Amino acid sequence: MSLTLDAIRNCLDGLIPASIATCTPEGEPNIAYLSQVHYIDPQHVALSFQFFNKTRANVLVNPHATVQVIDPD
Repeated sequence: MSLTLDAIRNCLDGLIPASIATCTPEGEPNIAYLSQVHYIDPQHVALSFQFFNKTRANVLVNPHATVQVIDPD
């Protein structure tokens, strides 16, 4: 069973900060908190990289990342 973005949409409201894990090309992990993950459509979310230079740099060279969201209920 896999979850859809629609099924976890209440987790994206920003009540509990999410976290994002990325990795450098050398394999060094980086974890940062996200104040909000924005729902775009059933296949996409948007993240703000306003203060996350290291995270943004990692995603630009390695597009794989993991975002953890928590259900506030």
